[in-house]
Amino acid sequence: SSVESERFVKFCERFIRVPKGTGARSVFRPRPWQMDIVRDVLDSGARTVGLMLPRGSGKTTLMASLALYMFFTRGEGANVVVVAVDERQAGLAYSAARRMVELCEDLSSRCYVYADKLVIPLTDSTFSCLPASPAALEGLDFVAAICDEAGVINRDVFEVVQLAQGKRERSVLVAIGTPGPRLDDQVLLDLRAYAADHPEDKSLVFREYSAAGFEDHPVDCQHCWELSNPALGDFLYRDALYALLPPKTRESTFRRARLCQLPLDVDGAFLPAGVWDGLSTGEGIPDRAEVVVALDGSFSDDTTA
Repeated sequence: SSVESERFVKFCERFIRVPKGTGARSVFRPRPWQMDIVRDVLDSGARTVGLMLPRGSGKTTLMASLALYMFFTRGEGANVVVVAVDERQAGLAYSAARRMVELCEDLSSRCYVYADKLVIPLTDSTFSCLPASPAALEGLDFVAAICDEAGVINRDVFEVVQLAQGKRERSVLVAIGTPGPRLDDQVLLDLRAYAADHPEDKSLVFREYSAAGFEDHPVDCQHCWELSNPALGDFLYRDALYALLPPKTRESTFRRARLCQLPLDVDGAFLPAGVWDGLSTGEGIPDRAEVVVALDGSFSDDTTA
């Protein structure tokens, strides 16, 4: 087939086995929604692909299989790198890929398997997880880079990896993750905002599975669960989400991690949500008017303003 995403499906059927969890050791068959992501990475021609998915969506397995496909099929010097907030986190995708290779004799016979990298001597290609240090990442030359946990990844790390592109006719950086707690400063949401503002820029593709925009819905809203969790009822179990509902986890954390929503973190605020807005008179304050602001209250250490 001339469409690379279709060749990827054939590659999975022949070589890729699910490394763990539901369907472990069986043939990895990408779901239709996963194929949308695959087409973004392989067929779109974009240099940067942003993906926002909740926890438990199988992103590690999907990214590992995509990375292996490019590692084995892109010819000479087909280097693949994985970076994240630290080496342990980056090692998750590499460990999944390494296990996939170990489960397939056809693949394991074509490369050397080390603790932190795969090597194909015939093409001088490497697949490695790298330190999350800008200095350690200078001089990269890759066909594919995965920036995991893009909601919390260091911006300097991301930019060093992003700026390494341009040495290859074809290369792609995949930034994938769930929203982090700092909604005003994170790589993932900046990519999301840029894609929304510049749909004409085909060098960036952004895809999300989220219930963003429905933050006013209750945290157990099934409509939001279905919107944001494409794996729900497949390899993501509904009872697990119920088991994590607030107050067992903080509401803002649950909404970000499991619904990819963008809630303002009001956990621990000294006033309940809505109280301050509810006290508004709706009347503006004239320019240059003298204003006195007073607060009689305490939060954590009996300090009164």
